[in-house]
Amino acid sequence: VVFTGGEPALQLEKPLIDLLHDNGRVCAIETNGTRDVSGLGLDWICVSPKGPKGEPIKPEDWKQRTGNELKVVFPNSFNLDTFFDADGFDHYWVSPAMGEVTTQINIEQAVAFVKQYPRWKLNCQMHKSLGIE
Repeated sequence: VVFTGGEPALQLEKPLIDLLHDNGRVCAIETNGTRDVSGLGLDWICVSPKGPKGEPIKPEDWKQRTGNELKVVFPNSFNLDTFFDADGFDHYWVSPAMGEVTTQINIEQAVAFVKQYPRWKLNCQMHKSLGIE
């Protein structure tokens, strides 16, 4: 069961996760990171720090600093250096911003970024590539 869309951490509670686990389900979340969900017993935590309409989360509002994945749209108006001290993730992803006039530039910059910082891997927003919003 993947909890995503809007900000699922606003409604998610441990008794629901426990019930799902009791029924043999694996539970994951994609969260913007403004709430700490580490105590909920989730099996997979993906943090994608963006607010409404893709606006960046301010570093001081970022509470979930551990998990399985950290996914960041690139470029963004925040400084990626904010996330360099985030050693609590298994995977680090940058996704070039798509659907704008600068798409090709964003792709080139994201590729250059992952070459310079090999801890980060390139990810693509497939729904954007396919024109699905």
